[in-house]
Amino acid sequence: MTLKMTIVTRSYTQSKDPTIVICPEGGCIHCTCRNQDGSCESINDTKNKTNVIVLLEPDRHLIHFANHGESIPDMPPRVSQNWETAYVKQFNIRDSQRIASIYSVGPYVSIFSYDHKGGIVHKAIPHVKTAIEFEMMEIISEQSVPNYEGTFSIDRRIEQRKLQLLDRISEMVPEISDQTKQTIAELLANQRSILGPFFPLLMDENVEDIFLDRPGTQIYFDHRHLGRCVSTVKIGQDDGSKIITLLRAESNYHLDRLNPSLKTDLRIKEVRLRFSATIPPLSPDGLHLEIRRARRSPFTLYDLVQNSTLSVEAAALLLLGYISRFNITIAGEPGTGKTTLLNALDMCTPRTWRKIYIEDAIESRIQRNHHQIRFQVSPIDETRGQSSKIGEITKTLHRSPDYLILGEIQTADHSKALFQSLLAGLRSVQTCHSSSAAALVSRWRYDHGIEEHAIALMDLIVVLYRPEPGKSRRIVKEIVEIRREVKDGFLRLQGLNLLYKADESRVREWANDGAFISRAKEFGETDPTTSYQKLIEILKAYLDKKIETHWTIGEKLWENGSPFAITEWS
Repeated sequence: MTLKMTIVTRSYTQSKDPTIVICPEGGCIHCTCRNQDGSCESINDTKNKTNVIVLLEPDRHLIHFANHGESIPDMPPRVSQNWETAYVKQFNIRDSQRIASIYSVGPYVSIFSYDHKGGIVHKAIPHVKTAIEFEMMEIISEQSVPNYEGTFSIDRRIEQRKLQLLDRISEMVPEISDQTKQTIAELLANQRSILGPFFPLLMDENVEDIFLDRPGTQIYFDHRHLGRCVSTVKIGQDDGSKIITLLRAESNYHLDRLNPSLKTDLRIKEVRLRFSATIPPLSPDGLHLEIRRARRSPFTLYDLVQNSTLSVEAAALLLLGYISRFNITIAGEPGTGKTTLLNALDMCTPRTWRKIYIEDAIESRIQRNHHQIRFQVSPIDETRGQSSKIGEITKTLHRSPDYLILGEIQTADHSKALFQSLLAGLRSVQTCHSSSAAALVSRWRYDHGIEEHAIALMDLIVVLYRPEPGKSRRIVKEIVEIRREVKDGFLRLQGLNLLYKADESRVREWANDGAFISRAKEFGETDPTTSYQKLIEILKAYLDKKIETHWTIGEKLWENGSPFAITEWS
């Protein structure tokens, strides 16, 4: 009997969704799509119409897919080694036909499927290839493994448990490959961790933020390409209590009725994570959890141009200000990419600069051969035994920084400490929550009590926003320079000058009393336009692959004595 594979057609399919191909029972042997050379006629035909193909073998409980980002192999999985294969114990053919995306994440396979309302549901399965491997994993998972003695980080405990499991697996089934042993050992070590259900998301470079509203509800998260997704994982009350204990132990901060919220950063599996947790009585329904995941490889300024966070013209404007040591505040609502932009600009500074960072959650990045000193202060939630951001900002006056990079400026006291340091002559960059430059200046002046002459020392305010909640797109909404003058020996705030707006393709005119012309004059230049236009050319050349690296751009901009004296780029 000859059978033919089925190609699934879906009315709700998006342009980037995979084509689902259901193989007949027995696979290629009895399939009429099999060519004499072993290739598959249906795969070859479908390759010209889609970017991704997922092959389903329901009778063998197998899913085959190409490596994420790679081209579709010419030959079917039984002939080609270029397919990823995963065994699915509970194979639901109907759900499998709704796959929106599928790729491997470490020892897991992440499967994203459409629900009946068009939303996206995430399920992670072990990346094992056969029923035997799956059964072996289940058998070992039921066996006890001695706990690692001593007080060590969660990373160290997981790694030690993985080594113990590797020994156990090697004793039981020495004939399986080393890669399979490693995969099963890592799966089981992760599974036994308090954060076990989170690992498929924590290890995924496409995941940005992870949320838990309360115990008994499903985890959900923001995906870089798919937007907001719901996980099949639920966190129970007992699991929530264990997570609270873990965060207390790892952070050494309080999380109790007197101090019911906590913010801390952890490093797990080489990924930097910022945890924000809230418990009763502040969150009456139980543990509320937010996890911000930092990319292993941070976005560069060029990445942000390419993903349309900002235009080349806006990037040149910010780079000119940053390399000129402007006092810059990067503002926006939560999750708009403020720290991402700050880190991208920070990569471009000259390596000789001495930069001091003051953060409650460490989000800055160590750069090769740069002089960086990082101080971590207690978060605003911690009310006992804290090292304050205000105190460390004040101490910085005696630490001789070339540039001071602050974490989030949250309170009136933070703002006062910031502007006192500017009045004392420090140059700084910081992030802050606000929806516009005008709203931020008004808050400084009227809510935080900052005098106008102090606000006049700020040079630039950059505002980001997220057009659609749950989607990954962020945009630089506006770039505003501060206008100021010195009259009768006193510094006066003259207002704001909007230089860049997201819906406009060009940068507006400099203000004669604005930050750019004022700083250019300090370096003996009358107009920043020539340097600005040259910097646009440099950035475009890099994007066109004519220049290989951005790491020395800050040093290049200072070759002629100031960033406002750019002539030619060599």
